[in-house]
Amino acid sequence: SLRYGATATKPADPTKTATTTMEYTFAGWYSDSGLETSFSFDTAITGNIMLYAKWTAAPINYEAYLVTEDDTAETLTNKVVQFNGIAWYIIKDESTAANAGTITLLAKDAITKMSFIADGSGDKYSNSTVKEYLEGLTNAEGSFAGVSEVIETVKVKASDDDTEVDAKIWLLSIDEANQVPTNVRKSDWDWWLRSPGSSNSNAMKAACVRYYNGDVDSGGQNVKSPFNIRPALKLNLSKMIFDSTTSTFTVVH
Repeated sequence: SLRYGATATKPADPTKTATTTMEYTFAGWYSDSGLETSFSFDTAITGNIMLYAKWTAAPINYEAYLVTEDDTAETLTNKVVQFNGIAWYIIKDESTAANAGTITLLAKDAITKMSFIADGSGDKYSNSTVKEYLEGLTNAEGSFAGVSEVIETVKVKASDDDTEVDAKIWLLSIDEANQVPTNVRKSDWDWWLRSPGSSNSNAMKAACVRYYNGDVDSGGQNVKSPFNIRPALKLNLSKMIFDSTTSTFTVVH
């Protein structure tokens, strides 16, 4: 309660959960339900009053989250989205509405570290240890099993002489990685791509991204090396809800 004639302390701005198509921004406190008279917290309070929150609504726009080469460290932080308890960047926006079309995500950080092919017996993604691991994530016991239905199946191929495979979660190719901004490619350790390495060597190699400068190493590194795994996946937005207040995608049940 307040003493007669005192002023009220302005509370923290409230938040409003986004719908499947709209997000909301707080636009101030008003003293009338028609939201025509803005309330000033310098006003002396001489009786009971009711305040009303005003909100501005706008369609959810994933393009605002799409990473670019011009993003600073701060803007990149603001563009991180959450899905299945993991932080991601949106690297491709093919949405036609907030709840239609698809978006492609790249893991912000490594989800694990492993060899490309553990026994070093080849450089083909279709036969790789990494592919087997990523496939297992959406299996019945995998950590993505509960959200597998919203992840699109895509066809990926590492090279002309490799076999095309269906995948829900996959590694980027050299060409795909080159389309990702350099500041997004930087990491805390080198991370695998699905393309084979091109350097002449007795050891089998796969392409990777160098952590310290984000350069794509098309020559590649030994497939037995334990490098980071930063996978990509494509979400079907018709089966998702995006909460812009927490930047989180959840499954529509």
